[in-house]
Amino acid sequence: MGLCPRHRRNRARAIALGWLVALTGLGSIMAAETLFDSLRPIALNAGIVLLPVGMICGVVGSQVLVPRRIDKHFVWLSRVSPDYLAAFPDWNA
Repeated sequence: MGLCPRHRRNRARAIALGWLVALTGLGSIMAAETLFDSLRPIALNAGIVLLPVGMICGVVGSQVLVPRRIDKHFVWLSRVSPDYLAAFPDWNA
């Protein structure tokens, strides 16, 4: 699906931020082994939280359209801009 430059940039930013947070979490977990006893649990817990948060944020932020329901003839989508939908005529089925 084609994206305008603004939405392409937002999607790329969400993916990059997700990777950055997840890799920071992984680095925090690995660095916890070299830290003093008082800082080790803080770094380990921060890494355990940051790793899945980064992965979830990257996945959720990178989604352009999300299918809610699919049948043989139609697809119901969410996360569609109201401005984009306004370009289509009203259709009630």
